[in-house]
Amino acid sequence: MKYSLIYYILAYVFNNIKHPQNFIKFLQFGLFFLFIKRPLIKPAELSGHRMFIDINSHADRNIFFNGTVDVDLVTFLKKRLQTGSVFFDIGANSGFFSLIASKIIKNGSIHAFEPVPAVYKNLLESSLVNSINNIQVNNICLSNKTGFTPFYVSYNSDVSSIKKNSNIKKEKKIKVKTLTLLDYCKKNAIKKIDIIKIDTEGSEKNILFPSGSILKKFKPMLIVEFSNKNAKAFDYHPNEVYDFLVKIGYKIYSFKNGKLSKQKKLNYYSDNLYCLYGKN
Repeated sequence: MKYSLIYYILAYVFNNIKHPQNFIKFLQFGLFFLFIKRPLIKPAELSGHRMFIDINSHADRNIFFNGTVDVDLVTFLKKRLQTGSVFFDIGANSGFFSLIASKIIKNGSIHAFEPVPAVYKNLLESSLVNSINNIQVNNICLSNKTGFTPFYVSYNSDVSSIKKNSNIKKEKKIKVKTLTLLDYCKKNAIKKIDIIKIDTEGSEKNILFPSGSILKKFKPMLIVEFSNKNAKAFDYHPNEVYDFLVKIGYKIYSFKNGKLSKQKKLNYYSDNLYCLYGKN
């Protein structure tokens, strides 16, 4: 883990250190890494909102250095969310996308799900420090059953999962609460869902397959990470999710540079796909 961090820092220095502002950023990062593991920052993309980040998270480091992450996903949310929208952020991490959505939906609601306790704390405290009241932060793992499950927390929280990763030597095993999407919607009297974003390191199938009735009822737009590498740990191929979504009425797209393009089935995936019900 230390070597990957050193590599990241050296790569950043090599590519960006020429500009004085980037040099200052680099010094700030070094101080944070040494003394403050979860600094409070103000990314440019959040337009004034602040957020707590995990200095060991690759995604959070990108937010720190670049002010944003996953530009296509950010663009899609800004285009499709509106006042009053209901957004489900499943695998919310430190809450970057939830915080973006919060400003757009205003009197709508966000349901953010993050099973890692320390990361959940970041999102919860980010909501509090910004006086946000339209994000419901849930320290639970959405899955294919309601109960409890072992969960493996990585040094880089981005890759924490309910499946043990043999390539990661230092994982902390914890027990987390699980709910199905259907049970969560019943428990919280959910009346509509406009967009669901799912990034759960391979367990996307576990969340989606028991949720057919909810998806057909609310017809939300879906942003789902398709990854052969992550799906393999759960013994399935991403095309199983592709076929399931098409069968219940979705059309599958990629989204690049602000444009949707129909996505054919592939043998290999490593990206978000955008799934729209019927003719959205």
